[in-house]
Amino acid sequence: MLEEAEKTISLFAKDTENTISNVYEMQCMWYELESADAWLRINKLGKALKNYYAVEKHFKDILEDQLDFHTYYLRKGTLRTYVDLLRFEDKLHERKNYVRACQGVIRTFLKLYDNPIESKPEDDQLANMDPAERKKLERNKKKAEFKAKKQEDKAPEKVKEDDTKNKKPATQDADPDCLSLLKIDDKLATATKYFKFIENHSKSNLITQLLSFELFARKNKLLLMLQSIKRAVQIDKDHHQVHSNIVRLYTQVRKSSGLHPEVLNVLNQSLSELMQGASVEDFNKKFFSLSHTQTSQKRRLAAVRGELLIHPEKKDEYLSWLIVPDQHLNPQESEEVYHFVKQEYGDAKAEELKQKFHAVLSHALAFKPPSSSPAISNSDETNGETHA
Repeated sequence: MLEEAEKTISLFAKDTENTISNVYEMQCMWYELESADAWLRINKLGKALKNYYAVEKHFKDILEDQLDFHTYYLRKGTLRTYVDLLRFEDKLHERKNYVRACQGVIRTFLKLYDNPIESKPEDDQLANMDPAERKKLERNKKKAEFKAKKQEDKAPEKVKEDDTKNKKPATQDADPDCLSLLKIDDKLATATKYFKFIENHSKSNLITQLLSFELFARKNKLLLMLQSIKRAVQIDKDHHQVHSNIVRLYTQVRKSSGLHPEVLNVLNQSLSELMQGASVEDFNKKFFSLSHTQTSQKRRLAAVRGELLIHPEKKDEYLSWLIVPDQHLNPQESEEVYHFVKQEYGDAKAEELKQKFHAVLSHALAFKPPSSSPAISNSDETNGETHA
């Protein structure tokens, strides 16, 4: 599917042989963001990061380019246009594409933190080397690369027509999957850096608050998790992920030991207000019993996640909660439910559910038999949401 998308976008590119670089030069951010999200869904984290970083670089270029316009506007333009430019600069990082790119980087590093990539033997060997020896090895490697590049530059640029048959093929990318971008020691620190980029520019963005909760949950920062929930409640208190986060914080507080009494008191009071004085069991069951939850797979899934946190020993009782009438099945939500069932209940239950979904959603690639079409692997992330 991604290859087909690249072929389609190449129809609008000047250089059809090097479509991606041409898209980058045109600053076609919508395509880069959609491509990054697609790579992230199939766990190609390096390629996803490359596209997210490309969008970030566009905004850096815009910020640098505007410096040349200050004197130009004062000489050639009007004061009103110049003021508009200043206002545009002030809100540059509030632009939807920039915020979405930073959110994508955060999701990628959270996913990488949860599922670290196994290092290669040579990487382990470098890690165990003495710092001085490793530095010397890296210096020698750079010298060799520089020497090879210098020799290539000395070669003639044009090749005679008679020698075209003997022409060597173009060198392939040494890192086609962009795995070098994933070699970050502290994934959470990098995710935190990008969160700070957008924290003050997109506080009213629900996805930003949901991602901040996921980030602080992995750091076990309970008060910051509470802050994220309160901000999210002000945006959309009925959102299914906001509900899940309240239940997750409650269970995480109960499991935490050694909390300061005042911190524990603040957490308990705030959770009681968020759950409207009800117990966590009643709060979750009330959420499931709401009328608009009965036709929403995501809301049902949020209720099941909550019950598994509260009563994990009763997990078999909650499988039926995930079944909605056929007319309300959604391909993306169904795929998320399928992967959840596969993770929590095993392959057998997931296969039964897959057959039910295929009977209704016959055109969905994820539920087609392997012989018909390869299913697209999806994570438990959909539309910017991240589940622990």
